[in-house]
Amino acid sequence: MIAFGTDGWRGLIAEDFTFANVSICSQAVADYIKHNPDIPNSLIVGYDTRFLSKEFADLVCQVMVSNNIKVYMTEVPTPTPVITYMIKQLCTGGGVIITASHNPYAWNGFKFKSSDGGSASQEIINTIESYILDSDPKNIYINNPMPTEMFSIIDAKQEYVEHVNKLINVELIKQSGLKVLVDNMFGSGSGYLSEILSGGPMVVSEIHSEINPNFPTIKQPEPIEDNLNQLASMLRLGNEFDIGLALDGDADRLGVIDENGIYVSTLQSFSLLVYYFLEVKNLKGPIVKSVTNSQAIDKLGARNQVQVYETPVGFKHLGLKMLQTGALLAGEESGGFAFSGSVPERDGILSALFLLEFLAVSKKTCSNLLIDLYSLIGPLQYSRKDIPLNAFEMDRIRSFDVSAVSYDNCPFEIINITTIDGLKITTTEGWVSFRLSGTEPLLRIYSEGTTLEIVDELISFVSQFLQISVDG
Repeated sequence: MIAFGTDGWRGLIAEDFTFANVSICSQAVADYIKHNPDIPNSLIVGYDTRFLSKEFADLVCQVMVSNNIKVYMTEVPTPTPVITYMIKQLCTGGGVIITASHNPYAWNGFKFKSSDGGSASQEIINTIESYILDSDPKNIYINNPMPTEMFSIIDAKQEYVEHVNKLINVELIKQSGLKVLVDNMFGSGSGYLSEILSGGPMVVSEIHSEINPNFPTIKQPEPIEDNLNQLASMLRLGNEFDIGLALDGDADRLGVIDENGIYVSTLQSFSLLVYYFLEVKNLKGPIVKSVTNSQAIDKLGARNQVQVYETPVGFKHLGLKMLQTGALLAGEESGGFAFSGSVPERDGILSALFLLEFLAVSKKTCSNLLIDLYSLIGPLQYSRKDIPLNAFEMDRIRSFDVSAVSYDNCPFEIINITTIDGLKITTTEGWVSFRLSGTEPLLRIYSEGTTLEIVDELISFVSQFLQISVDG
């Protein structure tokens, strides 16, 4: 079954992510473009470093051109944020990226981005899925070359680099003397940060830059603490590096290790960026965050008298709210952040550069900036539990009636309950939330509070009424 989640459709290679199913998805997107006169009759197609990604991307191009849709295809594996930027530059009707982002090596995926460069809205997704039901793929170019007037190969990197240089004080970073270690996680972001920051006394070193679809030494190309052990250990070895930065498989998400080799959570990373924009750059404008992001954002918003909007998880929600409100930044808990002046979509490369700019401007370490942040808003601790579920458990949680939950055993006074995405319980001491992943068979439980003990109590409370073991 082909179903689009919070970020397109993903499946196991050769099991459900097959050439036949990718053809069906491609035809559905072609039908959407052909039946929508308000968008250009063209598409950009890109791909990541996974097994068969280029071959799947070639197939997408063949189906599009067979439907008389002009196609621009990237010449090499290309980060998703680069492709989303090029959608706007080339004025196409959207973009398709063959990538499973941070999923394990056995997966691949089909992302569709709309004509504004952002994630497709639920309305667009529903339309594409309706075409999938009746899809009859056209492909007259499977064994024939595509006409050059309808198909061209592009180098997207240089235009993106020029765009970034207009948003970031790259020269300041280059002259800062910072020593940066980048983990590219074998993904399509390899070489971008080192090229953008080349020249000057600063040093950018890289690991896991080669193409290897097996993602050796890591469970999956997701920049979370468990997958960044090598990066963290290299930061702990003396004073060789000032910060570690990790990009996920398609470079739309960022992970951070501080100068001491300590993981900086995605909530902390986004909080630092909001802190930089509001308190240091002194910019004023709305902030958008997912329902599972940090209370630090609300506190910083209140300090600076700016509106903070909360959305369901998935950048289709954050990007839309960003466009509606003219927000400065938008951020989700998974490490995807977007910025005004660019497209309303996650960009791990741009996120890394803004964080480096903050370090260069402040002349402080990442750990010291966090100390400064919490001195303003008070201490916060965070935890997320990812619990694998079988099909039966997925159905049970999916049909769970949140209105029937008894809150009598909640360890703290409840001040708000939100059901815009799963269930979020906010108490006087912190919050806890649970929801099913939109891309993997996982239950995610999130919690934030003033101490880790409070966080653990809140997670325990939720796991009890869900009848789920957080220890597996």
